[in-house]
Amino acid sequence: MDTQEQSKQENQQLNTYDEKYIKSLRDETKKYKDQVKDIQKQFDGFKQSIHSQLGLKTDSDLEQHIQQWKEKANESLLKAEVKSIATDLGIVDSDAAFALMDREGLEIAEDGSVKGVREVLDVLVQSKPYLVKQVDQGEVMAPTKGGQAFQEGGNKRITREDLKRMKPEEVNQALASGELNHLLNR
Repeated sequence: MDTQEQSKQENQQLNTYDEKYIKSLRDETKKYKDQVKDIQKQFDGFKQSIHSQLGLKTDSDLEQHIQQWKEKANESLLKAEVKSIATDLGIVDSDAAFALMDREGLEIAEDGSVKGVREVLDVLVQSKPYLVKQVDQGEVMAPTKGGQAFQEGGNKRITREDLKRMKPEEVNQALASGELNHLLNR
């Protein structure tokens, strides 16, 4: 017998398992398969219970229900944010603002934060100034949260945020015309 044949026989002996070991592996596999079947049955029973409690017939009905709930939740988040910011901007009817605003550009994140509402409402106020509380001549509204307030005629008061976005010439012009007096405590 040459060395090649000897090494083949040794390899075959190493790859050979006794019947008891193979039987134990098969039994263990069967046990795991049975556990998977039991878990699947429990899951199917749980799913059926949810379907019957919600009056649903299929999984797609459940997905539609979940989507409807998400839409309602997002609508509530958006409405609350609009009410808050509408108050800051001096908008008299936040429900009307909510109905009239353009919703493009609004973003509701998974964490529930809403982005873009102030910008959308600013545009709405520019196009529909009657939504903003009008003040009598000579009366100046006290700044609200965020420094947003409106003066007579529905013109928006300049805020610190506005100043950050203004060009130096615009700031100088606003200063000269007295539009920054409320920020300078004059």
